[in-house]
Amino acid sequence: MNNNLLLLCCTLLFVTSAYTQGIQEQYYQAYLENDLPAWDNAIAQLSRGYEQSNDSELLLQIAKGAYGAIGSCFALQDMEKAADYADQAEEYTLLYLEEEENCPEGKALLAGIYGMKIGLKPIRGMMLGPKSGRLLREATKIDDDCALAYYHMGTSAYNTPATWGGSIENAATYLAQAKERYQKTELEHNWMYLNTLVWLGMSHHKLGQYDQAEEVFELALEQEPNFGWVKYKLLPATQEAQSN
Repeated sequence: MNNNLLLLCCTLLFVTSAYTQGIQEQYYQAYLENDLPAWDNAIAQLSRGYEQSNDSELLLQIAKGAYGAIGSCFALQDMEKAADYADQAEEYTLLYLEEEENCPEGKALLAGIYGMKIGLKPIRGMMLGPKSGRLLREATKIDDDCALAYYHMGTSAYNTPATWGGSIENAATYLAQAKERYQKTELEHNWMYLNTLVWLGMSHHKLGQYDQAEEVFELALEQEPNFGWVKYKLLPATQEAQSN
């Protein structure tokens, strides 16, 4: 590779990195505010970037955005829109995995999308549940430091009825493992790390471990002081439970 070509490649990598960083900031704000137009805007920007570059990494980022938007739809109780985002997230993740079939994060993301689809229509659990579990096992086998895989193992254990193998204790364990793994990575504008803290705190709360729940919620506010869901709802509820 000659010097000019090497310089061009390095420049393109720098531009792509800066571009995706800006998108991550938009995702972060969209998550904090449950702002569907903001999710849409960031996803559209990435889609245009993918059309121009065919960079498979952008496919994964698009899928992550669509996945994040599903959560906002749940918060806003817009199930029809949630279903649309779930289909979009699945489509882009499958396209990504066609190119990067052994990517643990891609497998973990697809597992989480299947979990959301089960949440939208529980009858799908019989078909998608085993697929999701297999994908998570594959992801952790490839890379045991895949935080997203442990996050989804935790939320699955939290949301699955006990009769079907769910367990709040297991949820807390997996989510704590996800937290530890995310803390080894870049945390600025990392909405998935904040989401992990939310579910970990809720797990502790549900187990009656209010001191631990409060500690986790306060950690979330250290990371993001303007996180309204934690600041005005989850933390006060835990503090009230403590006092009673």
